[in-house]
Amino acid sequence: DPAAAIGRSYDAVPYDPGAHAHLSLARVRGAATALGLTSAWASAPDVLDIGCGAGAQLLLAAGQGAGRLVGIDASADACAQARARCGELGERWRILHGDAAALELSALGRFDVIYLLGTLYIMPPAERGRLLAGLGAYLKPGGVVVMNYYAGINGLLRARLSRLLHDSNDPARPVPYQVALARANLQAIVDAVPATGTTRDLVRATLASVAATDDTVLFHEALGAVNETLLTAEIEAVLAPHGLVFLNYMPPAPVVLGVASRAAACAVDA
Repeated sequence: DPAAAIGRSYDAVPYDPGAHAHLSLARVRGAATALGLTSAWASAPDVLDIGCGAGAQLLLAAGQGAGRLVGIDASADACAQARARCGELGERWRILHGDAAALELSALGRFDVIYLLGTLYIMPPAERGRLLAGLGAYLKPGGVVVMNYYAGINGLLRARLSRLLHDSNDPARPVPYQVALARANLQAIVDAVPATGTTRDLVRATLASVAATDDTVLFHEALGAVNETLLTAEIEAVLAPHGLVFLNYMPPAPVVLGVASRAAACAVDA
């Protein structure tokens, strides 16, 4: 059970990144309007957070006028923290523990905003496909899905590097040992980068970026079983048959209106 394995890893090494302020409900509403989504959602939008962790994004949404709030996470400990933190919201909220790709979410009703943060790129492809294919059934007309994922050349290098570190790891050893070994292997790779070459700066920048992550993120992403870089066009191809269109990356990405979903997805990949 891949979701259960991911949940156990977050139980063993908790991670609470806090709320993503740049993806706040107010900013999502503004960005959606700027990108031409004229059917604004309700004044008190219902929010679903898939991979909610300890509930920080839900609390931020609650403070910005959200209505009903539902969170789902594979980590039992994270769900317990979310329930403790969100208790002040009364009857407006609900936290579910389990695999979002397997749960029957349609029973929860539909939502104006769905957050899918820090989740897609650590899911195995089959589970990721099931989750993406189901999003259309959980979204109200005119609603928005906000997701993040690694993309581009740096992302591809990062994913390959994670595979190297994962394959060199011994998951039976204590977590501090695993992290120390990963950092030692990172340094060995840095030392092996040639002094010249057209891709040298790009490779060194990616190595520095991974090395700069804290131990918790390094453990979950660089040493996890899955850490993929995704193509927007591939995500769009899964979503399109279920009635979802790709709008754009969040600003400050260029805002281009009137571009078809497929064309926009291919453009941002390029």
